[in-house]
Amino acid sequence: MTSVILAGTLLTGCGGQPNPESPSPAGSPAAPSTAAQRADPIGLIGLWTPIGADEEPEAVMRIGADSFELFRRCQIAEGTWDANEAGLFVGAPYGYVLVPDRRGCASEAPLRTADDLSPEWLARVTTFRAEGPDRLLLDGQGRVVVRLQPRTGPVDRPGLPPERTGVPAVTDEVRLAYAPARPVPASLTPVTPAALLGRWRPESVPASQWYAYVEFRDGAQWTGSDGCNGVGGRWAAGPAGSFVATFGPSTAIGCDNVPVGDWMDRARRIGLDGTVLVLLDGAGNELGRLHRER
Repeated sequence: MTSVILAGTLLTGCGGQPNPESPSPAGSPAAPSTAAQRADPIGLIGLWTPIGADEEPEAVMRIGADSFELFRRCQIAEGTWDANEAGLFVGAPYGYVLVPDRRGCASEAPLRTADDLSPEWLARVTTFRAEGPDRLLLDGQGRVVVRLQPRTGPVDRPGLPPERTGVPAVTDEVRLAYAPARPVPASLTPVTPAALLGRWRPESVPASQWYAYVEFRDGAQWTGSDGCNGVGGRWAAGPAGSFVATFGPSTAIGCDNVPVGDWMDRARRIGLDGTVLVLLDGAGNELGRLHRER
């Protein structure tokens, strides 16, 4: 029998190998290099061997259209990811599945904290770039955290169906989802990562929804509430208002809420209208407005 455990928090950390890219100010993701600005998120979709960050030698990372699986010897970490043409990348776990049928693997999950569920290195990644056939995942200072090397053939997991172990398909719908976003309108000022830090509340909401908010934290983590349910994930921002974020599991209390999690999940550009934060989707449509909490 397999066991599934949901994650509720994400890790932060430091380390990695030096990269010639210039570091960003402390506390904000690094701006992608010129090469990263021509990055292709579609090129991340596939089967990879992650090299570095003390990852298991036999680990395989399967990156699908909007989710990933990190196959290790005794567990499969699962999560969501997002990336864009500016070279921004974020990934966040939502749980793992045990593999008890392998020799030496536990048949039941020990008591663990949410931090134990995440690949430690994933929480440090905010950008990516191609280097030949490989993909480099970089931290906020532009240092290589993990190198992804292409893998041929399906993942060796006999008990899983082919759609979970083979090379993920790239459809026209997937290509459209990762198409370059429209620029921030001239009426808005693109936001820098440092300017996002802090707590923001939706603009013009009834008193019953006053508890809704989004908080951008140092270390590329965001948390919030739709008014009654806790939400959160990872975020990264770059030049010209470029933005990506993941939206992980949340509680499920019914209420007249503000869909801040959906806004974050769909946002591709972010700008300021005076002091009001405006979230835009890839087509330039406005998703929501927030003002900084005083």
